[in-house]
Amino acid sequence: MINVVLDILFVYNFNMGVAGAAIATDIAQIAFCIAAFVYMVKKYPLFRWKPKEFTFEWELAKLTLQRGFPMALQQLIVSVGFVFIQRAVNSYGEAMTASYSVAQKVETYMTLPANALMTTQSTYTAQNIGAGKMERVITGAKHTVIISEAISICILAVVYLFATPIVTAYGLGSEAAG
Repeated sequence: MINVVLDILFVYNFNMGVAGAAIATDIAQIAFCIAAFVYMVKKYPLFRWKPKEFTFEWELAKLTLQRGFPMALQQLIVSVGFVFIQRAVNSYGEAMTASYSVAQKVETYMTLPANALMTTQSTYTAQNIGAGKMERVITGAKHTVIISEAISICILAVVYLFATPIVTAYGLGSEAAG
């Protein structure tokens, strides 16, 4: 509701266009985050921290950086790559940009199950490393890859078979499915 009201205020009343919609969304997200935090603090004692509980452990920080840096670097490279790809696509005009946008949406739906499983595997891995059970990490990773691949192949088959209806559902011509 906050987002809708702020959209009307910034876009319609202040004539801010897309920037106004973005600002409205940011303000609404921040308001929701604060409300959720206040709710959690009131409802759950676990979230009522005391200043003496905040400590810094150098060894834990070092371990976190060692394990997290490769993933962060990969995400950085992928994100920067997408910026360059989007710029190149935009240079081909509106039809190409619209087609690429639809392809991205379809790809997002296609990769969602695998991404969810990999995120779950990440937590599972961290828990088992913490418990010192590396054999479970290896077994879990193998199973996650097999399940992800099976689901991805099924989704790929559906998208391949129904490419034209999927693309036309987004308002593009069937030639874009080709």
